[in-house]
Amino acid sequence: MKSIVTIAIAGLLCYFIFRCINTSAQAGRTADNRLQMRMHAAYMYFGYCCLMICAGIVGGVIYDYPKIDAVAAVLAISIFLLFGVLGVYNLKLYYVHTVLYNEDHITCYNTRGKAKVFYWKDIRHAVYNGYTGSIRLYSSRKELIIIHHDLGGINDFYQEFYRQKPHIAQKVKIRILT
Repeated sequence: MKSIVTIAIAGLLCYFIFRCINTSAQAGRTADNRLQMRMHAAYMYFGYCCLMICAGIVGGVIYDYPKIDAVAAVLAISIFLLFGVLGVYNLKLYYVHTVLYNEDHITCYNTRGKAKVFYWKDIRHAVYNGYTGSIRLYSSRKELIIIHHDLGGINDFYQEFYRQKPHIAQKVKIRILT
């Protein structure tokens, strides 16, 4: 019974966190009057929490180094790598992944900081992937940009997308929470 209650509380907590992420952030305006979408601050906090867990693992290994056997070492390395990669990826999403758009074009900075520019008229195909939480836009030049669905202002982006490319936008089954 305790495990069912624990799972229910964890599920409700996740639901409210993602509901907050999807509804609280709005797109901001830049100096050149483009809308800027950035990831919600929850990604930054989650990334730092993961890196603190990594630091705790390193501290624990240093503190108990003489007592650690092979199984504990493998477990510590696995947890360190898992939370380290997850933490760095979430911080890269928060600090680097940005989408700027206006009525003419979209500029998307991926997690490596590389920018791609798409003009609305060049978009030929779009796919929403619910598992990865991303919209993939394909251009007539066979290029691809990936836009994460937890960016602040995704509802405004989708409305602009629908205004610019209504036939393609209808095919994208994105979940929008209001």
